[in-house]
Amino acid sequence: MRNRIYFAAHATLLLPLNAGVNDQGIAYYEARAKGGAAAIITGCHLIGPMSTQTPKPPSHLADERTIPDLKKCADVIHKHGARAICQLGVIGRLADTRPFGGVTWGPSSVRLDLAPMTWEIPHEMEREEIEQVVDEYRKAAKNVKAAGYDGIEIMGAGGLLNHQFLSPRLNFRNDEYGGSLENRLRLQIDCIDAVREAMGNELILGFKMPGDDFIDGGLTLDEAKEIARALEATGKVDYLTVVAGLYIIISTHVPPMYYPLGPFVYLSSEIKKAVKKINVNCMAKVNDPGQANKIIADGHADMIGMVRTLICDPEFVNKARDEREDEIRACVTCEEACYGRYRRGLHVSCSYNPQAGRELQLPIVPVTTRKKVMVIGGGVSGLETARVAALRGHQVSLYEREGELGGQVRIAAMAFGRTDFEEMPRYYTKQMKLLDVEVHLETEVTPEMVAEMKPDAVVVATGSVPLELDVPGADQKNVVEPRSVLQGKVEVGQHVVVIAGEHNMQALTTADTLAEKGKKVQVLTEAFYAGSQAPFATCQTVYTRLLRAGAIITNLTAVKEIRGNTVITRNVFTDAEGRIEGVDTVVAAMGGKAENALYCALRGKARELYAVGDCRQPRLIPQATLDGLRVGIKL
Repeated sequence: MRNRIYFAAHATLLLPLNAGVNDQGIAYYEARAKGGAAAIITGCHLIGPMSTQTPKPPSHLADERTIPDLKKCADVIHKHGARAICQLGVIGRLADTRPFGGVTWGPSSVRLDLAPMTWEIPHEMEREEIEQVVDEYRKAAKNVKAAGYDGIEIMGAGGLLNHQFLSPRLNFRNDEYGGSLENRLRLQIDCIDAVREAMGNELILGFKMPGDDFIDGGLTLDEAKEIARALEATGKVDYLTVVAGLYIIISTHVPPMYYPLGPFVYLSSEIKKAVKKINVNCMAKVNDPGQANKIIADGHADMIGMVRTLICDPEFVNKARDEREDEIRACVTCEEACYGRYRRGLHVSCSYNPQAGRELQLPIVPVTTRKKVMVIGGGVSGLETARVAALRGHQVSLYEREGELGGQVRIAAMAFGRTDFEEMPRYYTKQMKLLDVEVHLETEVTPEMVAEMKPDAVVVATGSVPLELDVPGADQKNVVEPRSVLQGKVEVGQHVVVIAGEHNMQALTTADTLAEKGKKVQVLTEAFYAGSQAPFATCQTVYTRLLRAGAIITNLTAVKEIRGNTVITRNVFTDAEGRIEGVDTVVAAMGGKAENALYCALRGKARELYAVGDCRQPRLIPQATLDGLRVGIKL
């Protein structure tokens, strides 16, 4: 392979229900192949009807009617010099019977309620059904080979069916498929045998395996070493990719911002020591070229699988190769638009690469008529607008009233554990220089200035101001808002009540920052839980931190009044009143209010006028940058 970095398989929700590929999925993979990745692992592709339960054929890769689309995908990947590998798997008990009926399959019919996530109790698979799985692996492998792929990866991790058989936390069978590790490995060996038989010896065969389940009663690293040795002993597997977690503790599966770089590299390192010759790959939060090179140089892994890193910047590998590291759009692991969207049933994208997953719908092409474009506001929506417009060939000037670019992202980076957000302003500042965008800092734009400049198009990206709490007593001096707290503009007492009115991460990260400083914190939310619209892995991590710090999180509770140092609450369903005494500071995280006065003043006075980001509607980073991309393309 041309280098040691590959685009690892992951759920995208870009692919059709039939588990094959479509034009948008192919465009998504093509961008990463073109960007220099050594291999693209597509999927996870589901192999049989018990994996999908979809109503329309072809419903799985065991059906040969999926071959033409697979071949189209492989050909496109090969066109850019990358290898095409197809990941095959079975969902098992993680499936949902509600869309199409049927049953979920698992090794054992046991509960798995590890709050706050729940799943159905699966049907315990009979021997004939296990044999069916093996047979459909064989059929799918035959079809993948016919499509011209270079190899296959069996999904034996991530909590899918093969992992479920491996893990003693989920497999309680007393037949030849359960109990001892040898028995729990039986399905894996049978699948490997079937796939190798169908694909022959000339293609690559990999196995994605768990390095540690990180739950009580689950697989441990010691058992993972035994699994690796057993898989190597088959003589049929070319590489192992080692990952963490059982999809229960999502933050181990998708490490958020609070985790250090490469938090689970040690798992692959230990597995590599346990085997003899087989290649061992690592994954999870490797998003820096120097970090990647050191992992390989120190012998911790043979290759590195990247997902979010290459979603964020498809050209990561090319830029690293060409020693343009400072041009890399580095993933900040915010989780908002990749796994966060996936959890909501939406296709993956990226907070500051909104073109990801939309390569066909939103191509960036050169302009035919160059315009003089004036962008007002240096937050991420204005910066993305300026970047895209300049990239297309427009003459762009950008005006920001503060002394630095970045807007609210800079404030968000001031919260504990959120410093990775500083990468966004760094990247955009570099892009403004590369694209010759004329940047004016500490400049307050007026309608008169716009009239004097006479731009062809004006884009207003003036952001938002904090939305005020509207209850009696909200005007007291001890009632503050999160932006001022994080910037250190206000004093915060020892006993703090944080009102989570925006339902994302603003309240939780502010509360976490205060708890880290030793404050006594209580979070109130009218929702079923604070952060109900927040990315799950991040929310899970911050909840853990808050609760360990002794914070109290109270749901279904509204603030009725603030009277001195007393917060009077009410239950949103019963109206039952409560009181919190001795409160020094109330932090009202209510979200934002569009700061659109300039936009309104410019209506009818500019040739072309657009509003982007919070100026249009207070939302999150992914929506703000998507506004910027769309307007940058429209100009």
